[in-house]
Amino acid sequence: MPDSLLGRVITLQLWPLTVAEIKKRQPGRVLDWMLQKNPQLNQIGDLETPSRRDYIRILLESGFPAAHGLPISERQKLYKGYVKTILN
Repeated sequence: MPDSLLGRVITLQLWPLTVAEIKKRQPGRVLDWMLQKNPQLNQIGDLETPSRRDYIRILLESGFPAAHGLPISERQKLYKGYVKTILN
């Protein structure tokens, strides 16, 4: 019988990595720009436009640090183990 760890575990809610973190770039400042009193379009600068391939890659690679950058087969093992741990 597996140990329930009742009373010895704390649950932390972790958010996935942002796209900026995945790409190892500084976060965008669009929200800061929008909250200015008089935002001007020329203050934003050039924004990177992700391609459809970029979006798909980001979705499939995941935003969770443990899975990010792993080969597909290793990611699948990680996800299966995660689901098994949560559901069992």
